[in-house]
Amino acid sequence: MRRVQSGPVGAGAGVLALVAALSFILRLPPHAVLVGLCCAVVGPLALHLAQRRYAVDLLGPADLVTLVRAVLGCGVLVVAVADGPAVALGGLVTVALALDWVDGRVARRTGTVSELGARLDMEVDALLILVLSWYVATEVGWWVLGLGVARYAFAGLLWLVPPLRFDPPPRPWCKTVSVLVAAVLAASAVGLLTGAAEMTCLVVVSALLAESFAHEAIDRWRAGVQVRTVTPALGGSRG
Repeated sequence: MRRVQSGPVGAGAGVLALVAALSFILRLPPHAVLVGLCCAVVGPLALHLAQRRYAVDLLGPADLVTLVRAVLGCGVLVVAVADGPAVALGGLVTVALALDWVDGRVARRTGTVSELGARLDMEVDALLILVLSWYVATEVGWWVLGLGVARYAFAGLLWLVPPLRFDPPPRPWCKTVSVLVAAVLAASAVGLLTGAAEMTCLVVVSALLAESFAHEAIDRWRAGVQVRTVTPALGGSRG
């Protein structure tokens, strides 16, 4: 018998508690509360499906830290939709970015590095960047939204082009770029970056993100070529 997955239940409860706290403190409008309730349903469902895919019943300590980041990401979305104060948005984003540094260290120190943990970390990063890019785009220009959509567009490319589905060797620079993008968007969202400095930083991280995805696409293609080259050779040696 499979164990009950406590992760999705905890995630849903965490989102509801955060939305309730934000609603009490910020007097959230009804549409922002509705967005929060949707997060409390969609998020745990996505986590449940991910745990089933990777055959994981119990989350590790690092996964729980990532889960807190996901809850905070939902809070960022709610505050952004409500057009809430910059201090609230900045506080949530700052804690989420700080925990992004923590979960990886916890995973390595406890020996609980896993495929599910890596996937959760990536998806939470993508969610935070998407929300922040949308928020900044409403002020700077809709081209900024491309920073948040890029991850999902790349996923669509992998689905359309099978040769790119081969996993390349890990490239830490990709994680570094995602952190830089999130940090610049956060600084822009709370007003720490303005004018020419803001535009320059956004353009720079856009270029870095484009290079990162292009490099990963090339690495994936090369990994696929290597697999396709080795497989016929092994088949021939058996003959």
